[in-house]
Amino acid sequence: MVRAFYLAFLAAVILVLMQALPAAAEGEGGKPMGKPLAVEEGKEFSITLESKEAAGFRWFLWSPLNEKIVKLVSSHPEKGAGGREIWTFRAVGRGETSIHLKYVRARQDTPGEDSTATFVVFVEASEKPLQAEAGKEFTITVPSNETTGYKWELDGPLDEKLVTFVKSEYLEPRDPKPGAGGSEAWTFRAQRKGLVSISLKYVRPWEKNKPPAKQKTFTIQIR
Repeated sequence: MVRAFYLAFLAAVILVLMQALPAAAEGEGGKPMGKPLAVEEGKEFSITLESKEAAGFRWFLWSPLNEKIVKLVSSHPEKGAGGREIWTFRAVGRGETSIHLKYVRARQDTPGEDSTATFVVFVEASEKPLQAEAGKEFTITVPSNETTGYKWELDGPLDEKLVTFVKSEYLEPRDPKPGAGGSEAWTFRAQRKGLVSISLKYVRPWEKNKPPAKQKTFTIQIR
């Protein structure tokens, strides 16, 4: 009787410990942990990690950030996700750096086994301005894959004194394999001379509280 009780108690403890361990961490856009992330200077990017906050565990920075390259914007549990944390950073300078995170109980000083994650980040220079002619249309093409449910949307209002939206369309991939990605073509009309920015975000429209998987800003020089 005592032996059976002891075995049941031990099994329950093991189950609790297993539930507390995080699943594989993911980077922006579902990239596996440790795979380099390419980010444009001046942009924000997010890392999503599996977490069991109910068990008292959270992710923390394991070492200081190189704030000449990246800075922390926020970290919080994802609403309605049932066990994930979103860490958002801003790329502030060009270069390569690593983000080291640890998964521990809030009052535990040493991480447990398999409870650290490292993300390598490459911050690249902003793209050169695109050229457009006043009174004419121009097109921006971005990689996209509609089979994933993601699509590009405007990330903020346009300066319609300089540029107006005409249309956007999905272009099927040349590769006919299932799940192959295509692209989206966004067409605008340049209204008059000037310098203007167009920001796009790559989202699943029904995921209202989730940060974009990708963000891009294009600078347009209208002649």
